[in-house]
Amino acid sequence: MKIKVEAFASAKDLFGFKEKYFDIPDGASLQDTITFLSAKFPDANDLLDISSYAVNSEYSSLDSILKDGDTISILPPVS
Repeated sequence: MKIKVEAFASAKDLFGFKEKYFDIPDGASLQDTITFLSAKFPDANDLLDISSYAVNSEYSSLDSILKDGDTISILPPVS
């Protein structure tokens, strides 16, 4: 299935994009997607560990199951 990942603030700088589409397996959870992103962008691991996440503009738990077309927002802490 295809999802859109949005990166904000420092996440945008680490990932090198503001938004990008990825193919992930059907039935993947938000945690599965974070693990996928961590493997694809190892320099962002520390930031991924401390960020909050939203699915379709709503804060979501890591065990949330994603659906085709969902939008994941990576929301790093702001100091």
